[in-house]
Amino acid sequence: MDILAELRTRLPTLLDQAVRAAKDSASEILSGFRSPGLVIERKADTSVVTPHDREAERQIRASLALARVPDAGITGEELGDQRWRRATLVDRPH
Repeated sequence: MDILAELRTRLPTLLDQAVRAAKDSASEILSGFRSPGLVIERKADTSVVTPHDREAERQIRASLALARVPDAGITGEELGDQRWRRATLVDRPH
């Protein structure tokens, strides 16, 4: 099966897994929201990042790995690229 046919077949499942992973990581993001001890750093592009942002992205990556999303890479806002052979999930706010 070629990659486009495979993606058309698997896309609903892949999207469900990605949405579930994002929702599951929400508590990590919210745990630091408006916290008095929140550590905020500036990235090279001057946008802000917190340890909670990075941990949430780690959790999403781990969830997708456990869901056995084969050959899928992740381009994440906080942790950068992890490109794999067939497909890449992109986390970008813009």
